[in-house]
Order: sequence, then C-alpha cells, then structure tokens
Amino acid sequence: MSTVITDGYIFKRKLSLDELQAFSMELRTKMQEVAVEICERLVAERITDMIDTVTLQGEQAVKDKYGEKQVDMDCAVVSEAYCDLHREHRKFKAGETFDLDANFDCRMVVYPMKRKLLAVFLCQHQEYRKAWEALELISDYHYQNQTNRPETITKRQWEKRKQDWDVALPGLGHLSLNGMVIDIVNHIPVIQQLHKEKIVEHIPPLKKRVIEQANQILMEKKWKELKIEKNEEGFEKFMAVQSWLRSPEGKEKLLGEQKRLLSLINPLISTEDVMKPLKQHVASDTNDNSQKTKTTV
Repeated sequence: MSTVITDGYIFKRKLSLDELQAFSMELRTKMQEVAVEICERLVAERITDMIDTVTLQGEQAVKDKYGEKQVDMDCAVVSEAYCDLHREHRKFKAGETFDLDANFDCRMVVYPMKRKLLAVFLCQHQEYRKAWEALELISDYHYQNQTNRPETITKRQWEKRKQDWDVALPGLGHLSLNGMVIDIVNHIPVIQQLHKEKIVEHIPPLKKRVIEQANQILMEKKWKELKIEKNEEGFEKFMAVQSWLRSPEGKEKLLGEQKRLLSLINPLISTEDVMKPLKQHVASDTNDNSQKTKTTV
C-alpha cells in the first residue's frame, strides 16, 4: 500500500497541552497576517483584470465576465474586486465552486506520540506554507514510498519516518480521524484589513497583463467562430480553442493582438487608480464601439 505524507512535519521537541495551546494562538495571529497578504494579492489580480477588461473591451465585457447584476460601475475598483473574491469565498464554503483561490482555510493536524509530536499542515496558498516552514519549532518530516529516498536523509532516518507515520496514521490513515485538528484560519479577511499600497505592489507586470488579455480576447473570438456539434460542446470546444492558440496561426494572431493591446492598456495601475470608480477606466472608443454594436444588432 502506498504511503504519501508530503505535508508531514515534526516538532523539534514535544509540547505539553498548555504549550500547544499557546503555540496555536500565536500561530493564528501570524497566519491571520499572512491571510491579509494573500487577500491583497488576489484582490490585485482581480483589480488588474477588471481595469484591463473594461479599458480594452468596454463596460459590457466586464459585466459579462463578473456578472451583470454584481458589478457596480460607480464603486471603487478595489471594492468591486474584493466583493467578487468574497462571493467566490462564500461559494467555496458552501461547496458551490472549486475555485481554490477562494480557499482561505489553513489548519494543522497534530499527532502526539510517546516521545515526539508530529503534524500535518494543510493549506491551499503557498504563503501559508512559507510562514509555517519558517517557524523555528517546526522541521520537515515528510515521507512517501512512491519515490526514491532523498539523498539528504539516511536510510535509517527514512525508515524511522515510515514507522512513525504508520503509528500516527494506522489503517486507512485518515488525517482528521487519527489526530487533533486545529483550525488556524477559516475565513477571508475583511476589506478594512487590506492596504491599498500593498495591493498595488501585487499588480502583475505589464507584459503578463498584455499576454493575459490577448489570450482572453482571442479565446472568446475563436470560441464564437468554432462550429461544433451540440453534444461536443464544453470541454471539447475548449480543447479545440487551446489547440488553435498553440498552432502557428494562433501564435501569430496572439503576437499581433499583444502588439495592438500594448498601446491601449494602462501601463501603470496606481493607488489612485484602484480607488476610482470602475466606469472611469472605460476608454471612450470602447464605449463608442459597444454602442455601435448594440445599434447594429
């Protein structure tokens, strides 16, 4: 039977219950700060996409993407971006979406043993794990029998890890049924905890933004052009679009679209920009084009 404990750790000394309680409280304080940093990054990504979409494609495009009834063009972009992330977080909690970005949960499962204390650390975002692994009291203690033993670990040490995890996770090895689950973070931070200066620091570089928008525009255009049998729509159509983008023709079109967008996109999104209403980022020519399209239809 395969054993895979990629998120396994060991405390460098065994803690008493009082010490574990104190450690957990300190950890919650630290990880709440990390959760704010994660939220600022995710809000920045949404701000960027909202501003770039509404600038390049107009008001209706951003409403189509984020919801006609959800987007308020008179609200600050930062508020709209946070609200969208918060909605996705609520859906994730309700089991209505698999958007892992919206998963702010962070927990540890501890396994007290005779002379040591093992733990598994569970999270979606790498910022949590980086902060966890930086703790002086924690050391890596992963184990898996599906790959070769790491060169930095002796055969005896590797075998000892196997024995310890077999004791900590007997039978089917269900993490939460064999240990003590300690929730660290279980909800998205409130918007008042975010700092707009920090948000702006997470705005993606211009080249990445241009590539992302060019991909989105060409994918939507090709999606509308493709004629596929009704019973083949969905995943098959998506794969057909992806295949076209990787083709010589698709790559050429993509480069051309990137060059076109580079002169239209706002090269630097500032703290003032994120506080402006979304409607102030609509380019006049995109609005004109949108109106012409509606009139033609």
